[in-house]
Amino acid sequence: MQQDIELYETYFQNNKSYYIDKWAKFHAGQKISFNFFAFLLGLFWFMYRKMYIETAVLIIAIIIESGLETIILPNDIEEGSASLINLVATIAIATAVGFLGNLLYIRKADKIVQEAKTKFSDSEQQKNI
Repeated sequence: MQQDIELYETYFQNNKSYYIDKWAKFHAGQKISFNFFAFLLGLFWFMYRKMYIETAVLIIAIIIESGLETIILPNDIEEGSASLINLVATIAIATAVGFLGNLLYIRKADKIVQEAKTKFSDSEQQKNI
């Protein structure tokens, strides 16, 4: 188990204390936590964490949400009301990203660490993930 922790610390690098704590809580059953930087930075946070599939899904979700706003909202709606609806939708998406960020990142870390353990028998090679 200590070797696994070292692999996760290597994977999480500079933020290892934060993410090791989140990882331990995740595996103890606390799946949901809030990541302020995922909330604030959204797409950029996912790209920084090399979570490209999640980035693409988020882009698609934003495009669909924008399209739905265009289709659903009547053309004669007041500008202030349209702006408010857009703001609420943006905050809702950002909040969802904030709550899902750590969960998705921990799952990715689990996958990468497991692949390293399967692919390499030497612990030093495993740390080059």
